Amino acid sequence: MIIVEKNELVICENLYFGMDDTSNPDALAFSELLESYRLVNNVECTTTLTGDTYELSEMLKVLLASLDLEEPLHLRILYEEVYEDVMTSLSALYRKKDGVMTYTYQNAMPELGHLLSPSVGKRLLLLLCSPEAILNVFEKIQEEELDSHFVPWLVVLDNRASLEQVVSGLQGKIDEGTQVLLLKMEEDMRVKVFLTRPDPQKILRFQDQGTWDILSQQRMKLLSTLLMANILDEYSDLKGREMIVGAQNNLPVMRKMQIDPDGNVIPAIGMDIGILETLSPILNFTYRFVEDPDGWGGPLPNGTAIGLIGMVVRKEATFALSGMSIIGQREDIVDMSCPYYEDSLNLVSRAPQKLNPALAAFTPFSFQVWILMIAVTLCMGPILKIVSMGTAFHLHKEETNHKLQVYSFNVFRSIVTQGNMIKTKFWPLRLIFICWYLVCIVVSALYSGTLTAFLAIPSYEKPIDNLNDLPRAVEEGFIVGTVKDTVIEYILRGANEGLYKQTWDLLHHEDLKQSLLPNPTLGFNKILEEKFVFIAPAAVSVVAATTRGREQFHLGRGRFYPLRYGIAFHTGSPLKDRFSHLLLRLTEGGLVNKWKDDAVLKITKFSKVSDKSITLSPITLSNIQAAFYVLTLGLLTSTVALLIENMSRSHHRLNIR
Repeated sequence: MIIVEKNELVICENLYFGMDDTSNPDALAFSELLESYRLVNNVECTTTLTGDTYELSEMLKVLLASLDLEEPLHLRILYEEVYEDVMTSLSALYRKKDGVMTYTYQNAMPELGHLLSPSVGKRLLLLLCSPEAILNVFEKIQEEELDSHFVPWLVVLDNRASLEQVVSGLQGKIDEGTQVLLLKMEEDMRVKVFLTRPDPQKILRFQDQGTWDILSQQRMKLLSTLLMANILDEYSDLKGREMIVGAQNNLPVMRKMQIDPDGNVIPAIGMDIGILETLSPILNFTYRFVEDPDGWGGPLPNGTAIGLIGMVVRKEATFALSGMSIIGQREDIVDMSCPYYEDSLNLVSRAPQKLNPALAAFTPFSFQVWILMIAVTLCMGPILKIVSMGTAFHLHKEETNHKLQVYSFNVFRSIVTQGNMIKTKFWPLRLIFICWYLVCIVVSALYSGTLTAFLAIPSYEKPIDNLNDLPRAVEEGFIVGTVKDTVIEYILRGANEGLYKQTWDLLHHEDLKQSLLPNPTLGFNKILEEKFVFIAPAAVSVVAATTRGREQFHLGRGRFYPLRYGIAFHTGSPLKDRFSHLLLRLTEGGLVNKWKDDAVLKITKFSKVSDKSITLSPITLSNIQAAFYVLTLGLLTSTVALLIENMSRSHHRLNIR
């Protein structure tokens, strides 16, 4: 039936095909008739939808009208061209709403990454396509890892589409946390409603919500509420799900339950154990641990990931913890929870060794001071001789003519507190002697006091306290190292200048395996076996040193690079926000620090504590060896001088003859 009204052609027809369905002969004939009438009569032609297409259009109108798009929510509609007539009938409605954009299926596929990007903001995606196209969309999302619980999906099927094909096809293509509301058109303006819900096996299943009347606005408003519900509320109760937790033994952060050689059970301790034991009953889950030989791990240049981080990326582990530092390189490939503990790095080396007391007599003064004192002592004799001769000449007074050797020897006598045997009438010389006596008193007091301290209390090597001490340590034969594929390696390797770049250059690059170790245990063991400086978190260093014998280690006083520990989840995991919320409460309540302190107390309570203390000891022969070295040097020097004098006199006698 064709009706012309006010120069506008309105065509009413019971059509059960799309206007662009070129495979249907009736559709082609109707399109040709419509186009010819428009050209002949110069009128605008519109179609009034009836049948299945009309019901689909009406359902979408009611649904879009019920959506609350006043808040910052963006609606994106992806449709196939076969539904162009439905979109045309909806255009008047969605154009009145802000934040609504439409894409054809062909144009949207290359832009899926942008449409699902978190930077775009909160949004809803409506998918109006054939079952094949719907599955293709979610396959692409799965391949490019674009799943996000921030983006709910509204998937609409007409009454000709196969519900079983879509449900079974999506079962393995929807990641956990992705919310999908599936609407399947039925007869008599009714629609079947399915909503994804997680189950204890981590599989998202479509839950039948019943068959609803499209024309019931109250029902459709409830449908909108279901769609926009917070998916995280579904993860308040995990229904006994078993979590696979990637973890490494890393006290005081974590030590898993162990059985010693005698069959005794060593209980699990550490702050991460406390976190798991607290959260598991709250969220109703169980857990078991898995390890990776590559340690904590992270991304590699080839795009893959190793270690515990790699297990999370590959979804071999639900999440990973045990001192997992939050850094940008890891956040690029996994989602990190909020930080629950802060630490810093320090240097660990062997305890400074006792210095050889054989040269203790020379230790009170530095090399520069010794050189200065020798130079001043040698210069004082000539100065006194010159002043004496000059004063006698200008004042025309006579005085005992002392030789240069006499002045020099008495200068030396004064500095070793043996007194001055020279008597003078000249005040210039007297003033010089007075000043020299004061210098000798200060030097003698400093030397004797410091020497007493060095002899009574043992002296030790200079400790390695901070990054500025590492070049000196390397010159002394130390190797600098840390654990590979950890935050420490990433910050050192990525540094372009400054102390971190200098530290990276000091590593043993000829054989990096000597510097980059697979686990902390090897690092602390190497400190006791060879000259090795280990870069490690401060809390871990304290526990490791205490359990092995605190007196054998030196923990650097300088701290650097603050660390923040978090839990690593795979990208888009809905568990992250739920865990972060609870972790924040545990941290603010001080429980995490308490669990850490309890672990340290348990570990150190039965550890060996050295009973060594600094005590005064009697002077031994080794303490005064330097004095005999000086005496021996003097005897050798005098012997050489005697030989030279004898040779000189013999040569002089031969010349006289």
